[in-house]
Amino acid sequence: QGEVDGSTGVGLLVEGLDQTDVSLHDFYHGGAGGTAVNAIGGPVAAAGRPRAGRFAIFGGASSNNVLSYGVSRGGSILAEDIWYEGSPPGFIRLTDTGTFTLNGATTATGRPGPNQEAVNPSFAALEVDGFKGDVGIINTLISTRMTVHGAGPGLHAVVIGLGTGEDYVKTTGSPGAQVGWYGSDRYTPGGGAEPLPDRSPVDTTLLLRELAPIRRERPRPLVALPAGVTDLRIHRVVATLCRTGIRLLGR
Repeated sequence: QGEVDGSTGVGLLVEGLDQTDVSLHDFYHGGAGGTAVNAIGGPVAAAGRPRAGRFAIFGGASSNNVLSYGVSRGGSILAEDIWYEGSPPGFIRLTDTGTFTLNGATTATGRPGPNQEAVNPSFAALEVDGFKGDVGIINTLISTRMTVHGAGPGLHAVVIGLGTGEDYVKTTGSPGAQVGWYGSDRYTPGGGAEPLPDRSPVDTTLLLRELAPIRRERPRPLVALPAGVTDLRIHRVVATLCRTGIRLLGR
């Protein structure tokens, strides 16, 4: 039940941690002037090698961020059971390298102000621009669309069960990228929804790879750690109106 709110830059910054388990439960992250939750990989992640650590959010809510999530230098984030709404209208923009998985999210984006209608029907709440790595968007509702562009070989994106108000995924200028989406719907005027056809199917190996984080990662019980291992637990603490709300840094 930690909270980062109103940061002028980053709400929660996890930087350079290759071996650390960062787990957040019922986590609120809102009002960030930059990116609410940002993961920057350590030397092992940046080199593309397997690492023991993880960064996972198990349940929470967010609002009014310029951007809600970002990964770079091979960093990774798994976010599950998340609600987001507010203006400014942005949500996610991935431009570097890493792994990002969003499972079970509902978002209300693309509005110039609270309780206002979207004014730009081509606006994309989820942007993948020149990103290389794994992106899994699973069982997520967005009020606008997702775009993939400027990505070459090395991007692997799988979208499953996406619900949206517009034509849900646009891909442009991304030769060599593997992008597939399945079981998605589009909202219809006056209420209701209609199914959209599956597109650009990917092979089973890649599909299972993108599903692996939500199958593998689970909340872990609190246990005593060996001597010499840092054990930091934050319960019901609010960091508000800071440049960076909370920073976990590996040296």
